[in-house]
Amino acid sequence: MAFIIDTYNAMDAWDTSHAIYLFRVNGICYAIKEVELEWGLPVLPLRIDDDKRPQDFHLYATEQEAKQFVQLVRSYN
Repeated sequence: MAFIIDTYNAMDAWDTSHAIYLFRVNGICYAIKEVELEWGLPVLPLRIDDDKRPQDFHLYATEQEAKQFVQLVRSYN
């Protein structure tokens, strides 16, 4: 398991089941999501018209590391 930071959609079942921490930056909702890894990449759902690539995400080993990054982003805002 690993953690990623991604946009959050409350109407998406995958997002709601994997999100462990929600936050907003400039009015946009984001989440820290717990994901499984396959060959070192996060396993993400396949969605039509989605251009997200697993290799583009930064992986955090712990929830605490991801929250530290969120705090850093919030301090810039």
